Amino acid sequence: MGTQQILLIVLAVIVVAIATGIGLNTFHSYAYGANRSALAADAQLYATWVLQYYRTSKDQGGLGESFADIDAEDINQFLGGERERFRTDNGEFSAVIPQGDSTQVLLIGIGSASRNGKSPKVETSIDLKSGMIRSRVSDIDS
Repeated sequence: MGTQQILLIVLAVIVVAIATGIGLNTFHSYAYGANRSALAADAQLYATWVLQYYRTSKDQGGLGESFADIDAEDINQFLGGERERFRTDNGEFSAVIPQGDSTQVLLIGIGSASRNGKSPKVETSIDLKSGMIRSRVSDIDS
């Protein structure tokens, strides 16, 4: 083989390596963004389920709009998880009732994707009195 042919092969290998690296980086970037969006969508869905659970009468398995019976462990189990948390394909959630405020429930979700040592985080607050649901999406160190 001539010198030109060897140089062309080396150049082709370098170009393919660079293209592969850029492609992988782009894929991870899109995967992270998709996980973040899916986590936020899950949080909104589960927040409406918590509100529905609160408004459903006690004889039908809900809380019957009673603040006295609200328990974070029951909410986690109602949403299909264990006592302390529940998992989805997009991440892990936990329901929290702030100290001294039984009229509000927080859903905290941590995404399954990571990028640059960070994972997506969604905090969704549900005001049971008014039915207002608010979400905040951020990143957390993984």
